[in-house]
Amino acid sequence: MYAEMDPGVTVIRPQPTIFTFLHDDRPANHIPDFAVIERGESVMYEAKSRRQYHRPDVHSRLRSAAAMVEQKPDWSYFVVLKQDILEDARYRNVFAVWRRFRPNFDDLQRLAVQSAVMKGERMIANVIAELSYMTVAPNLQTILSLAANGCIFIDFDNPIGLESVIRHADPAALPAPLIPRRRPADDFPAKDAA
Repeated sequence: MYAEMDPGVTVIRPQPTIFTFLHDDRPANHIPDFAVIERGESVMYEAKSRRQYHRPDVHSRLRSAAAMVEQKPDWSYFVVLKQDILEDARYRNVFAVWRRFRPNFDDLQRLAVQSAVMKGERMIANVIAELSYMTVAPNLQTILSLAANGCIFIDFDNPIGLESVIRHADPAALPAPLIPRRRPADDFPAKDAA
């Protein structure tokens, strides 16, 4: 859900590959849970519960897998914890937009809303009022569907509704990545790994 709503993510693949690496001087296989192309970079993700992630054998293996993946230029490896997503203040907001992923707009509505936000950040209520002259004017659901489909950017840091801030979907001004993530090497220094 977070990857689908992140405007910087262009491709999502579940269990994209299997790779072999050395762990404790023995070959080990690993299949990341999902991978994305994020801001032009390949990013592998492993999903874990907090309890699993903090087991010494698991975090040692994840450090080894991350070290192998990150040897490649423009590749990163992160772990996403279920609890980090559920505790993320943006979770409800991302979910509220994600539910509108099925397109609920026509080309004229899309073009009108995109033109309205070309001038800069705008509140949804103001865009709706500005476009109320249209025969089939966009409403809140239409605009949230446009955001869910990457036609415009929406601010996930504040509650989703008429006061939400939207802006032009400018690929040169992408917001920070949405997925709450951790680098195993940052969470578990080498001296702590098995």
